Amino acid sequence: MQYRSGSRYLRDPKGRNISFEYDESRPAIPTDSADLEVKFEFVSTKHPGGVTRLDFWRYDEELAEWIYDSEVRQGQTKSVTKMQSNLMLVLDNSSSLKEDFVKVKDAAIKFVDQLYRSSNEQGVVFRIGVIGFSTIEFTKVRGITPLDADNYNEIIAFIRGLEMRNGTALYYSLEKALDMLDEDTRKNIPAEVYRESRIYAFTDGLDQASIDDSRGLITPTLYYESLRPKMKGSTRRLMANRPKKIVRSAIVTVRGDDMTDGQERQLDQRAQEICDTVFKEKNISELMERFKYLATDLVNSNFTLYCYIPQGASGLVGWTFADDKAKKQPRTPSEKKLWMGLGLDAGFFEYYEGYYQEGHGYTEWYEQCPFLALRTDMAWPITKWFGLGFTASMGLDMTYFEEFLFTVGPLMKFTFNNNSALLLGTNVRTDFDNDLYMGVDVGWKFKSPWYVKAFVGGGDGMSMSLGIGYSIIGGK
Repeated sequence: MQYRSGSRYLRDPKGRNISFEYDESRPAIPTDSADLEVKFEFVSTKHPGGVTRLDFWRYDEELAEWIYDSEVRQGQTKSVTKMQSNLMLVLDNSSSLKEDFVKVKDAAIKFVDQLYRSSNEQGVVFRIGVIGFSTIEFTKVRGITPLDADNYNEIIAFIRGLEMRNGTALYYSLEKALDMLDEDTRKNIPAEVYRESRIYAFTDGLDQASIDDSRGLITPTLYYESLRPKMKGSTRRLMANRPKKIVRSAIVTVRGDDMTDGQERQLDQRAQEICDTVFKEKNISELMERFKYLATDLVNSNFTLYCYIPQGASGLVGWTFADDKAKKQPRTPSEKKLWMGLGLDAGFFEYYEGYYQEGHGYTEWYEQCPFLALRTDMAWPITKWFGLGFTASMGLDMTYFEEFLFTVGPLMKFTFNNNSALLLGTNVRTDFDNDLYMGVDVGWKFKSPWYVKAFVGGGDGMSMSLGIGYSIIGGK
């Protein structure tokens, strides 16, 4: 955060500057529901920064939903200079794909087409290169060029012309893509309009072909060990004349027909170690939707800043960059759902026992009897944090197996941000002999569906119990 002339500025590491004229009585702070919550009079942006629209939302308590706030004027800016992003599409061309290879090329073409159409409508220029890999010898490379009318058809034709071959040189191709991005960024994109670089890769198998004898990388494993620090370092390094600019990488994997379980685990592990994001799809059919998601996310990350009023924040406005919208988008309200749990209690209760003996009178004492009981707990949310309901249980004594014990009472549920909850209640416990016990029921629901409870009561003796339960409704 930086202060300038009474304003509070948030500087995004991607170079976008958003300023808030904020309420000095309450500083801008990060929260669970937003990157920043702040009361403000106006929001401003400065270009070049990649932001072209601000959307404002508020939570309507009566409708119980997020609605577009028409009373807040939408912030519009115009970029004089178009920002440029560098991309590499790295595609597996190995013969293990068989008839699915056509679907891979179709998904890649849809990805390119979506970016092309968006670049014509928005203020960002995409530069893109393509690598189709099998073995190193047969890996095909198309250099990075602007995704414009002059190059669009050639890029599509290059993808359509890719052919299947035996072998999978994934590590070689990723390193090639990284070097191409670095070189093209230095030579062809002025620092003032450069935004970022990204690598999107797809494979259905473990690398079996990446070697480089000149560097002593005589096996794919050695090539991988050499590539890993270079790929991870690309997310932190300062590229030449581009301070704070990084290369992001994502890989989509599908298990090939000829892969063993061990190879699949190794592919998953290595993908996670060399790429920032890994998407593991069940089959090739899901690849089209994944590439569509990646293109949409890339487009949104360039243009949109979402602003909204978090639920229950009483006029506070929260915002989050669209880069993170999959994680921190304006949240739709959770439906008010009944919470219900089933549990088992173990404890004891006391009752009077006695007999009359002639000449000695009436002799009486307390008898302690252990019991087990089945319990149900239920609460309906009155607000986001508070619910009302009841507790009921039925048990059987474990000494004579003839006494039934019944418990009933109201229950209050206080829910916290992490879905844990405090359970409080007052219970009445009785048996067939009309022994009566009144007490307090206290419990704790964990983040998981499990919870624990304890009861302490008195009356016609004393009764205590401890129990464990599992949420069968509304526990997550």
